[in-house]
Amino acid sequence: MYEWESRRSKGKWKHILLTAVIWGTLLPVIITSFYLARNGELSFGNLFQVIFDDEFLLTWLKYFGGAFLFALVMWHLAKRKYESLRNRQKSDGSNMAH
Repeated sequence: MYEWESRRSKGKWKHILLTAVIWGTLLPVIITSFYLARNGELSFGNLFQVIFDDEFLLTWLKYFGGAFLFALVMWHLAKRKYESLRNRQKSDGSNMAH
């Protein structure tokens, strides 16, 4: 039950940033790939040309920001759930002692 305190809380920002970088990068690349495939223009040359465009950087920053906020909210909700379970376990333990 104390795994959260020992592992997750120490790596909070590392976990949130890693999640944001991975999802903030994967989602726009996947969406761009589907867009190019739908138009019949999918090739590695076209994909890299779109990815290294300045406009894609703005798109990446938007997705990174969204993924960062999502990871932060999910981490906070998981911590709150853990704390409520821990408090319930403590109260159940004190009730059993009496």
